[in-house]
Amino acid sequence: MTAGPAIALGLGTALSAEETRSLLVAYTFAAAAADGHELGSRVATVAVGAPARVDPFAPVVSAGSGGTAVLDAAAPDVQVAFPGDSAVLAGDSAIVFGTASDSVSGLASMRIRITRDDGVYWDGSGWSPLVAWNAVAESPNWAYDWSLEPGQSGEHDYDITVDAFDGVGRLGERSIVDVRVDNTAPAMTGVSASAASTLEVTFSERVETATVASSDFQAAGLTLSGATLLPGGTTVRLTFSGAAAGTRYSLAVAAGGVADAAGNGCAAASFEFVAPGVGREAGATRYDTAVAVSQATWASGECTNVVLATGEGFPDALAASGLAGTVRGPLLLTRGASLTSAVATELVRLGAEKVWIAGGEGAVSASVAASVAALGCEVERVAGADRYGTSAAIASRVAQLRGVGFAGTAFLARGDQFPDALAVSPAAYAKGFPVLLTRTAALPADTAAAVTSLGIGDVVVVGGTGAVSATAAA
Repeated sequence: MTAGPAIALGLGTALSAEETRSLLVAYTFAAAAADGHELGSRVATVAVGAPARVDPFAPVVSAGSGGTAVLDAAAPDVQVAFPGDSAVLAGDSAIVFGTASDSVSGLASMRIRITRDDGVYWDGSGWSPLVAWNAVAESPNWAYDWSLEPGQSGEHDYDITVDAFDGVGRLGERSIVDVRVDNTAPAMTGVSASAASTLEVTFSERVETATVASSDFQAAGLTLSGATLLPGGTTVRLTFSGAAAGTRYSLAVAAGGVADAAGNGCAAASFEFVAPGVGREAGATRYDTAVAVSQATWASGECTNVVLATGEGFPDALAASGLAGTVRGPLLLTRGASLTSAVATELVRLGAEKVWIAGGEGAVSASVAASVAALGCEVERVAGADRYGTSAAIASRVAQLRGVGFAGTAFLARGDQFPDALAVSPAAYAKGFPVLLTRTAALPADTAAAVTSLGIGDVVVVGGTGAVSATAAA
């Protein structure tokens, strides 16, 4: 603040507040022009008057002491020191602090406005759709304790705006920073073996490269190395060794092992995968082999629906492949008279809640159904008078289960031999399409009725005319 020349007024001269203000404002401009400096803050000695405030966008005047008036044309300065612009924060509170100064008339008041990316404002205790400013205790080293809404989770971007006013009410240049608050931890969402020795582990959100290390992952019996974060930031690639082709393994990530930019560490989690390559799933009998395939495909407690068919004949099991695909469960085989012990054990391991029996009691007895029910499973039998009727009944149930998702497509294969129906069963499972069985020479009545009643407009005939004649296909 520079001392300007005294303004001589006659002793006892009485000036109104307006006259004093005008005089001092005029003096400021004159003094600045006289010494070649830009308009600033100066002191003038006056005999009377307590100058009133003027327009804050013009040089301003405040009353001084001892007959001195201060001409204040400089705005206060305010800066946000923390958080920095584009910072990422975590947790349920954040301190905003910085500096403020005004060397002429001093700081009079400060305020802060915090705006969230969904258009709401912090009002001191919660989020409001109304624009809200909160008072900040004015200080050269100011701070504001911003406590996020209790229990708030998720990720948001915020604009933090801080204002400072000096003793004559002048607003300084606003300090604005943009920050992100992230209270959501990344979660492991899956793992897949993308190549013979490569795993890809996915997370629910972007993670930081610096937090990715092979030591954060474990898979019993395997050696893991080369952890790399792929472009996009949500997938970690690992190299593994020591796996047996076709064998199921479990990959686990340690709690806090992988974190996001805000430092939120992931929760401990594990997912199973099957090592790629040529493997063999087999058992001592056809029943045990079906169980082995189920064990290699579904983890314990992972399957609530299971389809059960006799292993003593092929038609019902092949016709049920589309049903198994629709309910997303394994197709197990049993003896007709009694439930195979390995199958009973597998139903328990899978956590089966409902078992769909394909075929009548001549194929899978009531005793088998009772044994399944004794395990705590709901039992539904889908059957017809013969293999053709059973395939039609299964097709009807598939259409009901799929509802509006039923595509009106079915496979048609001969029912007196298994090769063609067997060849198409994987596709039937994958697509959830029913497999209808037919005689070679002519379409059975039950099969024809199913095509009509279910509105099947797309029939895929499996096999040549020696298997399904042109007459049957027509």
